[in-house]
Amino acid sequence: TSSEASSSCKGGNWAARGARCANEGESWHDSQRQSCVRAFAARNSAVKHGGPSRHRSRAPSSVTLKRRLWLRVARARARARARSRWQAMAPAPAPHCELLVLHAELLTMRGGGGSAADSAGLGYVACGGLAVDAAGVIVGVGDARTLRERFTAAVTLDVSGCVVMPGLVDARLESRHSISRAAAGDAERDGVDPLPHSAMLCGAQLAVLEGLRAGTTTFCDAGPPFLGWAETYAAAGARACLAVDVSAGGAGQSGGGGAHAGAADAAAEADLRTAASFAAQYHGSSGGRIQCQLAPCASACTQAQLNVAARAAKAYGGGLHVAVCAPDAEVNLRNDALHAQVARPVGALDASGVLSPTLLAAHLTRCTVEEAATVAFKSGRMVICPTQAAIVDGNIGPVREFRAAGGACGLGTGAASHGCGHNLWNEARAVALAAKLDARDGSEAPATDVLRMATVEGARALGLADRVGMLDVGMQADFIVLRLDSPSLLLSRPLAHTMRSDEGVNGSRGNGEGRRSSEGGSLTPSAVIEREHARAALLARAILWNAGAESVSHVFVAGKVVKRCGSVLTMDEGKVITEAQRQADRLQQSQTV
Repeated sequence: TSSEASSSCKGGNWAARGARCANEGESWHDSQRQSCVRAFAARNSAVKHGGPSRHRSRAPSSVTLKRRLWLRVARARARARARSRWQAMAPAPAPHCELLVLHAELLTMRGGGGSAADSAGLGYVACGGLAVDAAGVIVGVGDARTLRERFTAAVTLDVSGCVVMPGLVDARLESRHSISRAAAGDAERDGVDPLPHSAMLCGAQLAVLEGLRAGTTTFCDAGPPFLGWAETYAAAGARACLAVDVSAGGAGQSGGGGAHAGAADAAAEADLRTAASFAAQYHGSSGGRIQCQLAPCASACTQAQLNVAARAAKAYGGGLHVAVCAPDAEVNLRNDALHAQVARPVGALDASGVLSPTLLAAHLTRCTVEEAATVAFKSGRMVICPTQAAIVDGNIGPVREFRAAGGACGLGTGAASHGCGHNLWNEARAVALAAKLDARDGSEAPATDVLRMATVEGARALGLADRVGMLDVGMQADFIVLRLDSPSLLLSRPLAHTMRSDEGVNGSRGNGEGRRSSEGGSLTPSAVIEREHARAALLARAILWNAGAESVSHVFVAGKVVKRCGSVLTMDEGKVITEAQRQADRLQQSQTV
């Protein structure tokens, strides 16, 4: 039929086409795929060249663009808020410090705190520690557990069973006389002068070595300037306040002729210029560890010379260190009629206008109570060398009256030529004994007051109270470590009720349940304060009467260790002692010839 013919024809056509594709090496599926690719390429080409195409997309409107921009900004803000929330929830990294001292019984000398131990002036912390940064500044003081959680440290020093306290402040010494020890007789005011330069330099090295071994970190050295004086303290790593002598050996005293007085005045002016130049050069050197003062003698200088010295000290930012001694005639004759004729040193200072908070008064051994009160009100700073004062003048001066008037009294070791050394522990014991004997009262000069005189009050007397003398945040890290198991300072360790909540007896870990008594019962806050006060008083008495150079394990100045395990690291002890012995022998031979 016609329908069958048509279908066969169609089928024959499809078969013919398939045969032709096979002959050309192309299947039907490849042909369809290639046609789709060609169509897609043609459409893209039309869109690219701007030709007409029904698949070409239209440009977005301004409303759409604004909406997209708003969504993008909103999503960025949401991500920032989420990031800040996560950062707030994450623990902040602990600040880093250079040195962390832990598990010590602290005597910070801060005072005025909330406990009875603080009110006594010791600032006792049962199980405390210190955090020191790379600049040698204290950045944390308090409980050992709190500091361990707050800081990470490059060096951690565990000082369990030890006491950490501020370094001692020797508020007046004369290092040049160290190799002529005990050369001056009793009641002789002057030492062995003049000394050769090599002897003075060796004496300074010997004095610094002796002081560092005993735990002294700050020295106030009085004397004429000489080459290598400041460099000795800088090399030893100590802190020094150099009181440069400006007296001219009799300038301003009566009894001389006109030519003699003119020569004395010229010598005084030359002395002043030399001292001022030296002080201006070294004041603030070695990272601020070296300070300078001008040291005129009140009984040897006129009022005009005192005023000139005060202006010169103010010019470079220093102060005055004035030896307030009675004239030799007053000391030797002790005649009431003569006392009325000789100008009193305190009166001369007050009349010249230099008696101010920038002045440090030394000795005051022959001053009356009224004069001491005047100095306390107008200056507020005093230093006494107890052993030297007792040997030369037979008394230590109005220390009790001066402190009662609100003044700060520091301790000094004085000149070794009078028989005393440069161990400040001996001076602390001497001033305590002298005060008790003078008052005939054993409760006079308690150990807490004397320890403050050897530390924080000495720093106040030198004008360094904002840097040294106590352990507080922002202060320089000048401190010492005392071993409580040394033969001269053997003490029982604190019981569990005096430890913090994370520490047990003898440094073991606690249970975190607060303080407990030895019987297992809880302690009230008042009982804890009372026992801490008793422990602080025990430490103060033991340290005052028994501490020595052998008790000092470590000494730190500005965060740097200068003595470790009993050995001074910044000086060659054997070399210094050998050279000092050689200089002492040479000096003795020169004096006997």
